[in-house]
Amino acid sequence: MRVTQAIRLAKLSLARPTSTASPSAARLVPLAPSSTTPIRALSSSSSLAFPPRKAATTTSGGIGSGQGGKVEKEQRKRDKEAKLLAKAVRSVELEKEKLKAAKDKLAAVSVAAKSKAKAAKAKKAAAKIAAVKPKKPRSLLHPPKAVSNPWILYLSDYVSNLKAKLAPGEKLPAVTTLVVEAAPLYRNLSTEDRTALLVRFQAAKDAFPAQYEAWKATLTPQMIKEENVVRTQRRKLNLSSKRNLRIEGEPKRPLSPFFRFSLRERKNLEHLTLVEQSKEIAQLWRAIAPEDKKALEDEYAVEHVKYKEIKRVWEEENGLASPPAKDAPAPEE
Repeated sequence: MRVTQAIRLAKLSLARPTSTASPSAARLVPLAPSSTTPIRALSSSSSLAFPPRKAATTTSGGIGSGQGGKVEKEQRKRDKEAKLLAKAVRSVELEKEKLKAAKDKLAAVSVAAKSKAKAAKAKKAAAKIAAVKPKKPRSLLHPPKAVSNPWILYLSDYVSNLKAKLAPGEKLPAVTTLVVEAAPLYRNLSTEDRTALLVRFQAAKDAFPAQYEAWKATLTPQMIKEENVVRTQRRKLNLSSKRNLRIEGEPKRPLSPFFRFSLRERKNLEHLTLVEQSKEIAQLWRAIAPEDKKALEDEYAVEHVKYKEIKRVWEEENGLASPPAKDAPAPEE
């Protein structure tokens, strides 16, 4: 009975070799005639010793479970789906970013277009205002001009000689051209011609005050009044710095409080220069007592009332009274 079991076990071992046992390790021991020898040989041989069979594991990829490959495939499938989903989400985010960038660009273009349109509108309005801008006030009088230096006198003579030689309908060149032509001639003047030019210049300079007074004598009070209006307007527009003309016999405006104070204090500062006097007077004016300042202002106010009345009478006598305003109330009878 024991021999039969040993033979069966040997056959089973040869039919199903384990993964750990190598084929060369399986050796068959020949059976002896004795009944106990085969059992001892089988029990002592390591190749016929049957190791215990391992229990089948259920972990993924475990041998013997039968489900390892399927689990791995499902895991790979899930990973692939997750990657595709992440890629799709990223694609949607990129599309949103592109859309936002396009909207921002469109908004910037719109703002730029509005700014350009606004600037064009402002430019058009400025051009419209410039089109209706009043003309610069110009004087209708032509006072004599003083000769400032010998070169101006020579240039004036040069232009006068060219005008005398012009044919009918012919025009003089531009002033810049005339200056370029006359400059080398002026520099190359002989000593005699230059001396004669200097004598003429000095004579013209000495005769100018008398010429100017003679011209003023030809002006009527109304002409002077109109000229002063033009000069005042040109000074306000920074087009000129000419002072107003004074009409002979016109009442003088009273001095302001500060100028009254200046005349009074300047007598005590004659040892200083004009600049130092002005600085000292300005400091004294800032430190003047309130009652002294009020006295000067009251004195000026009284004299100003008298001045206005005297000037009104003088303008009526010389025909310079301004016409009454249209909206002024009619005098009571």
